[in-house]
Amino acid sequence: MSDADRAISRLFVLRGDGSCDYYPLGFKKPGYRVDTALLDEAVRIERGGSKRALIGIGIIALLLYSVLPNMAKGHPWLALVTNSPIIRLGLALPLLAAVYLVVMAQRRQTLQNLFRHRAATSPPLSAEAILARRAQNWRATPRFSRIAMFIALPLAALAMGLYASHRIGQPDALAPWEAALAGTFAVGLVAIYGFAVYRVMSFRRVASAGR
Repeated sequence: MSDADRAISRLFVLRGDGSCDYYPLGFKKPGYRVDTALLDEAVRIERGGSKRALIGIGIIALLLYSVLPNMAKGHPWLALVTNSPIIRLGLALPLLAAVYLVVMAQRRQTLQNLFRHRAATSPPLSAEAILARRAQNWRATPRFSRIAMFIALPLAALAMGLYASHRIGQPDALAPWEAALAGTFAVGLVAIYGFAVYRVMSFRRVASAGR
């Protein structure tokens, strides 16, 4: 199963009678009983969002690695930005956030049109059921991906912290900007890592309680 299909499958809950419910807006809100027509349309919508996100990421990469470097040939001050991977990353993150917001807004509008004449008949899941389902999805994630995440996050935070300490006090004009950005990225990565550890520990508690 591809990562996209795995992400889509997490929105569906299989019931004991063999049917399933679709929770497009999260498990804390009512869901929709799935029939063949709804399943096909839901999968089309979710896959369409992934394709639009990939297009947006491609446009951002083209902008940062092709358009801006070409513009820098006529505007020397842009060369300072295009020659700095940290500043490129700093520009990429808000652009990626904008792509995400646009894709999610389009998805929500499409879902509203899909469910205009359908009633949400499936009740929201309880907090315990939501946590148990997240734990199940985590265990279904390939082991290599889980290990890679817990190795990559602290290494990336360490690299950013070292780069920030290296750039502090250097005389060029970009040094304070790069040091601040790298330090911010390091703190953000540590926070994400801490949250990931907390979440996995909560999954372990769910597994222990189920024994």
